[in-house]
Amino acid sequence: MVVFTVVFIYNLKPETDTREIEALVNGQPIYSDEIDKELTTLSAEQQETVERIDVIDFLVEKRLLIQAAQEEGIFITQEEIDQLRKVQINPYLSRVPGIIAKQNLTPEELTDKLTEQAVINKLFDKKKKELTILKNEEVRSIYETDYKDKNVSFEDVEAEIVQFLIDRKQANIILSYINSLKLGAEIDILI
Repeated sequence: MVVFTVVFIYNLKPETDTREIEALVNGQPIYSDEIDKELTTLSAEQQETVERIDVIDFLVEKRLLIQAAQEEGIFITQEEIDQLRKVQINPYLSRVPGIIAKQNLTPEELTDKLTEQAVINKLFDKKKKELTILKNEEVRSIYETDYKDKNVSFEDVEAEIVQFLIDRKQANIILSYINSLKLGAEIDILI
């Protein structure tokens, strides 16, 4: 009975992970097979131009953003995941089932990717709302430089200029945020 218990307990111990680690992000590993999998999702044209280090950088950024979202209590509920499946994945599968095969993804892997992206989008939305402020002078300045000589009234293009400025500011906010995460993180590339 003792031998059976010891063997049973030994078999319950998780096996040590022998996958090769290529990067560490705040102590969390990015494995070689994760990078290989990401590479297989690229189109033939993308595979010609994207190098392995580019994929590592992409996965490092994604890991940092997911960690930041977790720290801020941002998550996706099961209801939101079900909605992702219903709205984005199921119609996608029925329209172009070959695409998933071309990207070397299972429906579950596609769900995981979309879920991660949804978490990141929630984080970005929060950051963009915190810092997007426009000044009337900025809108007027763009009108004066880009539109005034085109016989277009300010009122006709004001909304377009405002949206352009918001998009640009939000893109800069996200880029700055990602850079600040990188600066504050412990990142080790082990290749």
